[in-house]
Amino acid sequence: TALLIAAGYGLLRARMLASLPPEPDVAIGLLENPLLGCSPPMRAASGVLAWGYGLFLTALPVHLSIDYGPVQMPVVRGFGDPWFAGAVVVAVGFAALAWLVWRARRQPLVLSAGLVFVAFSLPVSNVLFPVFMHFADRVYTTPSLAAALLVAFVFGRCDRPGRTRLVLALAVGAWLALSVATAWPRNRVFRDDATLIALEVENNPRSVRMQLCAGVAAAEEGDGAAALHHYETAAALAPWLPQPWLELTGLLLAQGQVTQAGVRFERALAADPGELRRRG
Repeated sequence: TALLIAAGYGLLRARMLASLPPEPDVAIGLLENPLLGCSPPMRAASGVLAWGYGLFLTALPVHLSIDYGPVQMPVVRGFGDPWFAGAVVVAVGFAALAWLVWRARRQPLVLSAGLVFVAFSLPVSNVLFPVFMHFADRVYTTPSLAAALLVAFVFGRCDRPGRTRLVLALAVGAWLALSVATAWPRNRVFRDDATLIALEVENNPRSVRMQLCAGVAAAEEGDGAAALHHYETAAALAPWLPQPWLELTGLLLAQGQVTQAGVRFERALAADPGELRRRG
């Protein structure tokens, strides 16, 4: 049944994409995925960390972010990097979970939960190959179905009356309440672009992309001071990326500050995206 549904989804998606007007390909840069230039082992190790974080958010959706770009997620720099040890721990944890799922293979809901999570999260984890982003919690919408399947399994197994059922019901109720309390306010974030950018800059000020978006929005509204603040914040967060310096250059030129614009442009030319991977 699952394969038939997946096949139907694939066909419908292919038809949808075929109906879109042709557009030029948009290159993906380090602002979207700082793992693009990493060696396969280091990219896979960094991807394992993000994959584990996705599993954590599936179980406990807290402090969500629109964008997880540079400086927000760890980049493993080498085998001696402490983050590499963390990646090994996460990988061992995944192996243990896989073993538990295998032990419970006669339980359709448990097996389905494991397959759903892996099948829909592994392809976008950067573990197998680089993708269009480092990490985004929105791609875990389908993998999160695994949590619902596990809850159904646990309730189906709980045939003991009394305290056990009560404790289980309270635990699941608390989890659902937390999920609703997290999801409900997030709905207003997506009301429009201006709301999304303003709230994300406030809630996740270390997002380079959101700072740049806030700068662009402020510049379009004629608020040069706010735009300067957001661009400078982005440049301070990721000085090795050229985009913040280029935005600063354009803004200062528009304000007639040619000398200052030239300084920022030189910083853009000297920007070294490889520094991101060296710093992690």
